[in-house]
Amino acid sequence: MSTKLRVTETIIWLTGHTVSGYALIWFSDGEEGMRLGEDWEVLSSVTKEEWNAMTRMVVNDSVNEDRTEDWICAHTAFSFSPDYTNPFFLWEAKGRAAQALQAVKVALKAHQESRPVSEWAQVALAHGWKPPKNWQS
Repeated sequence: MSTKLRVTETIIWLTGHTVSGYALIWFSDGEEGMRLGEDWEVLSSVTKEEWNAMTRMVVNDSVNEDRTEDWICAHTAFSFSPDYTNPFFLWEAKGRAAQALQAVKVALKAHQESRPVSEWAQVALAHGWKPPKNWQS
């Protein structure tokens, strides 16, 4: 499964008029998914730790990394001053959206690299297993 975040031209309908611009949209196996900022009303009011507590998985009480990454992506993208934040982040200038995208990618990579390697992965690596490119434990 391939998941990527892309700058995509889009239109939003506001009361009485439409606005066109550029959104950061997740794509999974070519299918359009969530737009960055869709849950900004909640994300903007909590810290990352509070967000992790709200989205904690039941299994082994571990943090759901996808939801942690939602928080990181949204806060990073918001720092690039989207022109609209409702119903999702929208920039009128493609260049500003592209800058936000690059910053989000850097923030995600830093987050992913800071995560510890899982126990099963440590054992597999110790026994000579070679992970595929871009693999995450």
